[in-house]
Amino acid sequence: KPSSPRPLEIKDILSWKSISSARISADGRWFAYSLTPNEGNSELVVKEIDGTREYRFNLGDAPRNFSALILISDDSRWVAFMSYPSFEETKKLRQDKKRIEPKASLLELASGQKTDWPGVRKIAFSEESSLCLAIHRLAPESQEKEKDKWTGSDLVLKNLKSGQEMSLGNISEFAFNRSGEWLALLIDARDLAGNGVMLKNLRSNELQVLDSGHFFYKNLKWDDKGQALSVLKGRQ
Repeated sequence: KPSSPRPLEIKDILSWKSISSARISADGRWFAYSLTPNEGNSELVVKEIDGTREYRFNLGDAPRNFSALILISDDSRWVAFMSYPSFEETKKLRQDKKRIEPKASLLELASGQKTDWPGVRKIAFSEESSLCLAIHRLAPESQEKEKDKWTGSDLVLKNLKSGQEMSLGNISEFAFNRSGEWLALLIDARDLAGNGVMLKNLRSNELQVLDSGHFFYKNLKWDDKGQALSVLKGRQ
């Protein structure tokens, strides 16, 4: 016998879930989205549209409608996503004035194999080429407490073909061009040492220095065709 109706309570409203950060793969086979309550932990759902496979992962207390929370590679083989400490953990971290450190994950859709990286601030696939995933790590907390701050931190490049990883240090910004052949990088190191703009060819692994010096470099942008770069350069 069904229970008799009761008035809605605050806890009921807070538990209601909505779909956000929805993505459909380029080949139309996969649908990924987050189930997000008004308060509490979100969940990632990755479903095969014309099939039975489904993957689910806890996203913790993830930001609402965060556009870079869930990414699908252009070749429709991979899903990358960010997850966060649980709602309860996040609340305590804020009370203790401690840093909240997201985690990045890479899911291979065919096998369901997942790889994780802790302490990440941003992720991105290499656009149309689907050659690699870039994982931009958070800078150490000790670096943030320095009087003369610099913003560079490690950038991990995960090769999606070979599975190999390489790390580049003191990266403050990065951007793939539209074809995914080139990766532009800004260096921001302690005392401006080695600061500059670099360009990496993802197929040959050639690394070029376009400009360097005791300057700061910001706002890295490719043009729509992915053939020209712009960056702000200045002195402190």
